Amino acid sequence: MTKNIHTVKGSVEIDSLGLILPHDAGGYNPARADGLPDEGFRGYTALTRDFLPALWEQGITEEQVRLMTVTNPARAFAF
Repeated sequence: MTKNIHTVKGSVEIDSLGLILPHDAGGYNPARADGLPDEGFRGYTALTRDFLPALWEQGITEEQVRLMTVTNPARAFAF
């Protein structure tokens, strides 16, 4: 997760106008019989429970988070 935090922080420092923070419960690892990612199943609350608080600790503002989680996705999926 640390790498992802630094990637988002760096992107926001450049320009967060187009960044979207998606989330899901994990990935799929076809190399494993059970298909689970090596780090395990994150669950559907990982973004709000773990990732956003870590961003706030790095100085990302509520306004920037809202842009990446609400405003930008709404723009991207508007039709």
